[in-house]
Amino acid sequence: MRFDLGRCLVFLGLFACPWKVGVAQVVRTAQIHVMATIADPSLVAGGLGIAVRPGGRFQLSATGSFGTRGKAAAFRGELLASFHLSPLGHRGLAPYAGGGAAILTQPGTAGVGRPETYLAVLVGVETTPASRVGWFAEVGIGGGARLVVGARWRAVRNRMP
Repeated sequence: MRFDLGRCLVFLGLFACPWKVGVAQVVRTAQIHVMATIADPSLVAGGLGIAVRPGGRFQLSATGSFGTRGKAAAFRGELLASFHLSPLGHRGLAPYAGGGAAILTQPGTAGVGRPETYLAVLVGVETTPASRVGWFAEVGIGGGARLVVGARWRAVRNRMP
């Protein structure tokens, strides 16, 4: 599904605007991941990401992935907002859902300068979201069926009331 990137960014801003929350800590996250989109042609890529959870259940993240699509090099960037059901768990799996914008470029192919943009919608689980390290897995849509697995490293900073 193609869409207007500007409209999607406005939606993300409204969805993720900071509400007053009762949790007094900010969680910053770095991640490494492997991604695949099953489409025609399919994308297989690896990448890095950063995220911030300003307190409560909402998280904003940005990721970049480099890989191949068809037989050409490709880059996919994503800006996502997600809602986490159990952000304070120190054990077990914690589900979440989210969405946002994805952009895909392929240097050296026809249509250079005309990146493809997609709406990305996902559901996922992560291990121990309140601990320093955990893994995650996501499924969704956005430029085809979207599959992502990886590891996350978290830093928690307490906010003064």
